[in-house]
Amino acid sequence: MTDINLTPSQILPLFIEWVNDRGTVRIDSSSAAGNGKRYFINRDRGPDYSKQLDQLPEETHPVFDRFVSQGYSPRVIAAAIDSLATYDSVVEAAEAFGCSPEGVRNNLSAVREALAEYGIDSKRS
Repeated sequence: MTDINLTPSQILPLFIEWVNDRGTVRIDSSSAAGNGKRYFINRDRGPDYSKQLDQLPEETHPVFDRFVSQGYSPRVIAAAIDSLATYDSVVEAAEAFGCSPEGVRNNLSAVREALAEYGIDSKRS
């Protein structure tokens, strides 16, 4: 990755546009020994997050966001949502999202309850 030197007046409009495109942004800070404070934006939302989110129906996105923000694996939660929102078996959903069927099974009941809270019926019982 190449370093780009930008002044604050150049960065601010780009940052505001970036935040507006996303709606919700989480900013964390941590002390870096001898280097002052460092700030991280949406630390838990890497490429895996976006890839999994794009594969899910839009009405399930709040459920997905809720679990990922609590530290759950995006792949496992996406597979659990997919398994419950479609007629796919747990094994098929796990294979499609690249995770273990056991991880999906362990989260099915919590994801089912969250889908119900958002008024989304699961296809499987």
